[in-house]
Amino acid sequence: MKNNIPLEYIYLDDEGLNRLFNQITESLETERISINEKTKSGNLNLKAKIGKIFELLHLGDIAAGTEFKITGKEHTQVRTSLTTEHKINLLIKYFLENLIEENYYNNLINAMNNLDKCQNMVFINIRDKFNMPQFYPENDGVKMVNTARRVFFEKGKPLGENGYQYGDSYNYNDDYYKDLGERVIMNASLDKFTRSSTQMSYTGHDAVIFSGYKGHAVPLNVFGTLRLVNNSFYQIKPYAIWL
Repeated sequence: MKNNIPLEYIYLDDEGLNRLFNQITESLETERISINEKTKSGNLNLKAKIGKIFELLHLGDIAAGTEFKITGKEHTQVRTSLTTEHKINLLIKYFLENLIEENYYNNLINAMNNLDKCQNMVFINIRDKFNMPQFYPENDGVKMVNTARRVFFEKGKPLGENGYQYGDSYNYNDDYYKDLGERVIMNASLDKFTRSSTQMSYTGHDAVIFSGYKGHAVPLNVFGTLRLVNNSFYQIKPYAIWL
């Protein structure tokens, strides 16, 4: 997210992002409250605390000098006043400033190689290329997506002799995949796609883009978590995907 350039999100897990964001704001609030716990009035000037959030978002400051009572109601109002896109921005900035290297990665291979240091779960914010077997030329990608209600992404070597069930016709011997011998999969619910939540259209932006790449090496940005499943493949749980 360089230079605050607007991003074209195609997938947003609003509920998952809200859960993460609530944990981060509780962390910021607890830190601030602990510093001011001896305040006699029972009221707390939240300019510094809430201002920290808006400062991270580059949204400026909120009402200078305004006092708020420490109640769940005020906390909820602050959280819900931010859009999902703001929350992603804040989460990424928070991770960059507060998580040690073993817990947050901008490179998929580095994340895969360090999972054993982090109890098999790390946060990732990557730009990488993914295959989309549903959109291979021999398949009716839009029909498959609408039937399954999910979009499937993968990288690395396919499972089994015959590859993925949709039919994996991609040649994994090119230079790009020589560095990634392991299999990585990512499922994204169609309900959470920003432009195709009801159903994917053959003429819609997402279908046109995915079909334009013929399902091969589609460049995407992904913010989410990475896990190793049963020592057999890696799984990305996406919170946000953008072009």
